Amino acid sequence: MDKVLTGAEVSAMIRVPEGTLRYWRHLGMGPKSFKMGPRRVVYREHDVLEWVDAQYARRGTPRDLLSRHQSRA
Repeated sequence: MDKVLTGAEVSAMIRVPEGTLRYWRHLGMGPKSFKMGPRRVVYREHDVLEWVDAQYARRGTPRDLLSRHQSRA
């Protein structure tokens, strides 16, 4: 079974304020979450780690970033 994390735990894990995490959830752009009961929002550890990996993969390599920057100029 995957570990279930609270918002505070995820916030500490990815080093963003809990308010930012809530805002991302509102926008649908943060890690996957779900309600456990009527009010408690939780995250599966696997989903958080997968989301972090996706954020890293999106940034590209330094060469990709340089070519994107140069093509705008």
